[in-house]
Amino acid sequence: MDDLDLLLTDLRNEPLPEDSLNRIAPRVHQTLRRRRITRYTLAAAALLAATIASLPTSQPHIPLPDPGKAIITVPDLFIPVPAPATLSFRRAKPKATMLDEHTVQLASTDKNVVIYWSLE
Repeated sequence: MDDLDLLLTDLRNEPLPEDSLNRIAPRVHQTLRRRRITRYTLAAAALLAATIASLPTSQPHIPLPDPGKAIITVPDLFIPVPAPATLSFRRAKPKATMLDEHTVQLASTDKNVVIYWSLE
């Protein structure tokens, strides 16, 4: 322990001055009382607001139109003709050329790309 710790330990063991406590105590009690009252008031206000918000509201009655009369005219719907079905569902087989007994050259859609496949 250093000297500061020893001084603070001695200071902690000394009794508090009564005149300072008597001067501060009413203000501390008043602050604590105000906080307690504020907390209960806010809780009651939140409960009241939640209750009012949960009450059902009455909506004004909207009269229905007479039968046969439309409120909004509906435009004619444009329905596109469906696309024709494809005739074949097979995938095209890739073309391959045997270069020797262990190498195959696969076909590519790009002329600049050459694909070699080794069978070993």
